[in-house]
Amino acid sequence: MTIGPKKYDCNLEIAGLANVVVKVAGPVHVTGTFRMTGSATLQADPSLGTNGTMFIVDRWTYLSQNSKVMPTTTNDPANTGYLLFIQPAPYMYGSNNGSFCNCTFDIYSQDARAIFYTKYGSIRLSAYAHVTALTAGTINFSPGSSIIFDSGLPLETFTSGGLAWQFTKGSYHAVTPAEDKNLLAVYDETLQVPACATAGGISCDSGTLLNGRDNVTPEMVEQHASNTLPIAGFRCPDDIGGSSYRIDKLRVETVDGQPFAPGKSVIIKVDFYLVDTAQEAYIDFFYSKKTNNVQGADMQNKGSVGYAPYDGDIGGFTATSAPFTLNSGGDAKHFVRVNMHVTGGHPNPHSYCSQRDGGPATSGFDERDDLVFNVGS
Repeated sequence: MTIGPKKYDCNLEIAGLANVVVKVAGPVHVTGTFRMTGSATLQADPSLGTNGTMFIVDRWTYLSQNSKVMPTTTNDPANTGYLLFIQPAPYMYGSNNGSFCNCTFDIYSQDARAIFYTKYGSIRLSAYAHVTALTAGTINFSPGSSIIFDSGLPLETFTSGGLAWQFTKGSYHAVTPAEDKNLLAVYDETLQVPACATAGGISCDSGTLLNGRDNVTPEMVEQHASNTLPIAGFRCPDDIGGSSYRIDKLRVETVDGQPFAPGKSVIIKVDFYLVDTAQEAYIDFFYSKKTNNVQGADMQNKGSVGYAPYDGDIGGFTATSAPFTLNSGGDAKHFVRVNMHVTGGHPNPHSYCSQRDGGPATSGFDERDDLVFNVGS
């Protein structure tokens, strides 16, 4: 069987025994999840020669232990074309037979000879997983897993409509923490929220610190809930109803890739989880130039994104704010808040603490989380 070039507006699963081989002859775009189960093989069509092709998956990718992903040939690594797996969103949330993964790629395969790319997402390599090359915001290794840069990876060209992506053999430079200006937040005991305390960053990412919502399920307990700064003396709690609705990650980054500073344009990204039983969900973005003695008037609404899950739509999603400008005249540390509002319609004006500002947590599904970052003096 041969697929590509083709777009699949659905989930795609390749399942079967060892004699099942699916060849990829051109770019493939899957708008849902992609799963390989059993002992099936996915191979870059040998007709591509030293050129590879793309396999774009908008959501979660899972490769089972006995599945295989193969290049155009296995006899000549220096003249081989590879499949390039791309996931454009920060990450998705998936599960396989009860094994949950807050990740973009969940790889069990012992023979995944492909290149995997997700700029800000997370890749989980389970025990004995073997991949050719990968780039990700976070890589989670299990004992026995490995990344094998095949000897002399050739110049790889992935083409689509005249555009090209190239991977060149040679030395690979590991960026040290001192060089990397993409900052990972740590929990601030004083502020009681995730914070990037170092000045000079171009982005600040909460990592896994915000996974979950309060302690509604033992599997998804949120560390240090509620992860909100006090506003007018009150820390907004999470709702405690249901089990699945939650915010998992916040990220703020400059638009031009230069360090945070007053006057810079930034965006907020949020990863959140919904199920199709939700009628509607709203993501409200907020920003404050202060982290000390914050009052309601300091909370600036930076827009809202509505989302209505369709039937069967279960998993992680990503929303991004419109660009906005960092203000001057505040504290050295600013913060952003995202309020995920699921229960009882969308309040207007939009609220940084849903409809219950100042009240206790309820049986609803709402959550809000904060992320502090340093803009310098």
